[in-house]
Amino acid sequence: MRSRRIRLSDRLSRDRFRSRRFENPYFRRTKRGDRKGWLVGLCVLLAVMGILGAAGYVFASSRFDIGDVSVEGCRTIPTDAVSAIVRSHMDERVLLVLHRRNRFLFDPAVVRTDIQAAFDLASLEISRDGGHVTVRLEEKVSRLVWKSADARFLVDRQGTVIRPIADGEDPSAGADRPLPMLLDVNRGAATVGTAVLTPDEVDGIFAFHEQLTRSGILFGTTRVDRLAGKWVSVDTADGYGILFDPLSDIQAQTDNLNAVLRDQVKDPSKLQYIDLRFEDHVYFK
Repeated sequence: MRSRRIRLSDRLSRDRFRSRRFENPYFRRTKRGDRKGWLVGLCVLLAVMGILGAAGYVFASSRFDIGDVSVEGCRTIPTDAVSAIVRSHMDERVLLVLHRRNRFLFDPAVVRTDIQAAFDLASLEISRDGGHVTVRLEEKVSRLVWKSADARFLVDRQGTVIRPIADGEDPSAGADRPLPMLLDVNRGAATVGTAVLTPDEVDGIFAFHEQLTRSGILFGTTRVDRLAGKWVSVDTADGYGILFDPLSDIQAQTDNLNAVLRDQVKDPSKLQYIDLRFEDHVYFK
């Protein structure tokens, strides 16, 4: 009976030993699950480092920089002015260390906005082919020069400011004839894309200019005063001004002008002004 107990006790001891419940804590074996997790973490780390390295090469290497900028379609706008806007965008920093000159960081939409802020164009297209950027534009046709304070602007037939005129630039360069000069008496602010006149006002002013030319009356600057209501005046070569309403009947006003000069004024050089704005009532001094 005693021998059986000893055998049973020995068997239990062997089973407990084989179950490794008494392993030395300093020499425990690594579990397979822990080893697998460590390998996965290492692979993820290597993958992240590889992606960051590849991204750094693509976005920071000069191999992917934009080298050339070409501008097509300019008639009066200097090509250097347009390319300078593009290169200014290319010099902008991204994340402090990268530049927009990288072909993958270059943003045509931002460049389009910057160019349109400087020039009011009929059309604008920006494309990139590898390391080359091409700007294709079509200018609006300039119809007159608008002067306000010390600044001059080109304006289209709709009365919208196209762009400022640079110092020393001839605004009539490339035009069939000299562009008429309109002076803002109120010295108001004018910006690209804003309207300084309505299309009907532009048409009326041009029609009156044409009538003056047909009548043999030489003239220069046309003055516009917004605060005085319908106040538009043309400076003549004889030194007097002609006030007219560009939104009223231009032919009738011209007929009244010719009648006054023919029947009532003997020496136009002594005139100060002729006011045609009140239909058949013509005033002169």
